[in-house]
Amino acid sequence: QISICPSLLDLTWISYAPNLKFLEVSMCESIEEIVKRVDICGGEIEENLEGMLFSRLTTLILQCLSSLESIYGLALPFPSLEKIKVDNCPNLRKLPIDSNSAKNSIKMIEGDAIWWDGLQWEDAATESHFHPYFEQIVNRIWTRTYRMSELDTEEEDYDEDEEGHQYET
Repeated sequence: QISICPSLLDLTWISYAPNLKFLEVSMCESIEEIVKRVDICGGEIEENLEGMLFSRLTTLILQCLSSLESIYGLALPFPSLEKIKVDNCPNLRKLPIDSNSAKNSIKMIEGDAIWWDGLQWEDAATESHFHPYFEQIVNRIWTRTYRMSELDTEEEDYDEDEEGHQYET
């Protein structure tokens, strides 16, 4: 779990953690890409390492990443991936999956309906393959704001006397 790292731009170093099963990244407002295809020295990530990238990952949760544009530049096999959750990542428009990704493992993709509808797919087959696994999440911030505004409205129906006692108006 990686959270509240405001200067973090990417997590390319996790490509060296082939046994990683759970990855949650949240509130890292500068992160643009989870894993860059080009390393710091300018060379591309080796193909054999690319095949191992996220090979044991079962859960990927991305939340409140306002600058995130990419998880990885190419489709990955994700042989163990069961769940993807994307919440409040407005610039993430493409998932690193194709119709061969997570073939027998995926169980759920959670996200906002507007985000899902705006995703760019490699082809129609990929979209139709993953669509049955999509579940819309309710935006909890909006719900909380709405509930607070309900409470504020209720409080407006009361006044206080000089001694601090409330009475209905």
